Amino acid sequence: MLLVSLLPLTSIALQKNPDPAVPADSLEVQLILAEEPQKMQLLLSLSEIYLERDPDMALNRAKQALTLARRINDKRSEAIALKNTGNALRYLLSDYEAALDYCHKALKISEEGGFKLEEAEILHLIGDIYYEVGNSYKAIEHYMQALALSESLSLYPVAVDILNDIGRVYATLGNDQKAIEYHKKALRISKTNEHVPGVASSNYWLAITYTQVGNLDLALEKQHIALALRQNMKNTEGQALCYLAIGKVYHLKTDYDKALKQIDNAYQLYGQIGDTFGRASAMNQMGAILIEKKEYEQAISQLKLALHFGEQLNNKKIIRDSYEYLYNCYAGLRDYEQALRYKDLFIAISDFIYGEESERRMAELQNRFEIEQKESEIAVLKKDRQLRDLALQEQANFRNFLIILLVLMCVIIALVLYLYRNHRRSNLQLKSVNEQINSQNGELQELNATKDKFFSIISHDLKGPLNSLTSFAGLLINHTEALSKDEIKMLATDLDKSLKNLLSLLNNLLEWSRSQTGNLDIKAEPFDVRELVYANAELLQRMAENKEITLRTRVPNSLTGFADKNQMNTVLRNLISNALKFTEKGGKVEVDVNEWKDAIEVAVRDSGVGMSKAVLAKLFKIEHKYSTNGTANESGTGLGLMLCKEFVERSGGMISVESEEGKGSTFRFTIPKHKGTAEPVLAAS
Repeated sequence: MLLVSLLPLTSIALQKNPDPAVPADSLEVQLILAEEPQKMQLLLSLSEIYLERDPDMALNRAKQALTLARRINDKRSEAIALKNTGNALRYLLSDYEAALDYCHKALKISEEGGFKLEEAEILHLIGDIYYEVGNSYKAIEHYMQALALSESLSLYPVAVDILNDIGRVYATLGNDQKAIEYHKKALRISKTNEHVPGVASSNYWLAITYTQVGNLDLALEKQHIALALRQNMKNTEGQALCYLAIGKVYHLKTDYDKALKQIDNAYQLYGQIGDTFGRASAMNQMGAILIEKKEYEQAISQLKLALHFGEQLNNKKIIRDSYEYLYNCYAGLRDYEQALRYKDLFIAISDFIYGEESERRMAELQNRFEIEQKESEIAVLKKDRQLRDLALQEQANFRNFLIILLVLMCVIIALVLYLYRNHRRSNLQLKSVNEQINSQNGELQELNATKDKFFSIISHDLKGPLNSLTSFAGLLINHTEALSKDEIKMLATDLDKSLKNLLSLLNNLLEWSRSQTGNLDIKAEPFDVRELVYANAELLQRMAENKEITLRTRVPNSLTGFADKNQMNTVLRNLISNALKFTEKGGKVEVDVNEWKDAIEVAVRDSGVGMSKAVLAKLFKIEHKYSTNGTANESGTGLGLMLCKEFVERSGGMISVESEEGKGSTFRFTIPKHKGTAEPVLAAS
């Protein structure tokens, strides 16, 4: 209990709520004389200044600012006023549900108005609220969102605070390694941007975590750095916190004299700024150390002073600690009457504190339950809106479908004519340059085989969907009156399915032919791999749901590839679509992304029907086009994988497949991380 008490929560407030440069009284006088635009800024400033010292006044000023912002239609100020109102409710009443409600309203206004700075601050506050109600994972989620925004806006002081807060949460969860990682990142950013307060706070929190894991020498080194910086900044409260933490480390090292000296320094500084709570904490800790030194008389003197301060503040935890240590002192002096007296007082106040904490925990659990319930309702509403938007989009797509089909047919005809002209031109050139033909005979034979195979694909794969369309159209024209509504609906469904299959074939034919004829421009550029994977997963989620297939993605943050984004999009979409097509109902498809030295590896893994070794040998080859129906009788063209191979290799990557019949398949391809990256090596199976 002694060691934990050396980590006061005031350090958090120290970092986030520095004392204002202008006194509140001065701003109140200005408020009386100000016009509306100036009055708005004064009200917002006052609501933040009053937050810790007078939450009731902070709430009053925040609500006045909210009313004024709505009257003059100032959306940015309205968002800030809503955030400050929620924060005041959090401090004043611990009403976390209402605080979150105000914050979410503020967040919506900020998102709609594009107020990125305010959005980052609101997300940070929401993370603080979730941390206080004990929902650490939700806290980290919102801290991460706030961090991404602050970094995109180059708000490095804000980013440093958020990183240290994330470290605190991981320390609370017992993940000290993660905590150290985030504090180090905060320190690195602070040093890069010469942000001295950030360097001090990051060193302080690193030292706290090192103390918890038992690395006491490194903890001392970091605390002394933080102390020196805070001394240069004239940050009295920050210095006191460092002295307390250093005293704790010396206490753990059993160097009691140095520990007492450091804690006495903290006591003197708290006295300078009039912090009674800090002085009481320091006195109790000095008393505890003196008990271990068996200097009971001196300990009693310090502890009675701490008890006096605790009674002034009516702080029951300070009083409880003083009672416990006084009991230990008198027991050590064999004054059993006084020892028994303080033991009884300690038990009585401990029972009282336990009751209060039990009530507080019950209230926090209730708040947490209500918050999670409200979040579930919000998620349901968002899902309903997405479904409505999707339905509207599908209707628009259907209206434009016939026009798009006509355009695509014209393009196909033009493509066939173009290829035919190339064929004739090649034959004429063969007749006129016989010697050149003989020297390149092998290569031309391969080209001719590829070309003939391509025409075979067109004649075979276009014929089926077009015959189906003709048959469906004939039925609808000649037998409309004889068909029931259900039969017409069934025909329309089959017609739609055939059209979609035809569209997929045409897209692959066009892309493949353009790549083969050298008309496909490669625009290599940096792009976010996580965004690419999520976009395709979202696009094909409906297909997965229709087959009751679980589609999962695992992508690290901040992965940037360097290739043609549209081509990589085509590759990933084809591979995920194939995986869904050849996976049975109830199966699963996973997309895993791993980062290597010079490349990013994307793996699409399914639990589908798999392939034999004979089939594997034919994949990616035009002369052995392999196509089969999916598990739900979905048709394919066989061109998708050839297109994938073409695009991946043109981008400087590699593609491979591992499969076993009845156990599924895994397709892997790599994306370069930098321009001019050497050909990467795929991970071993």
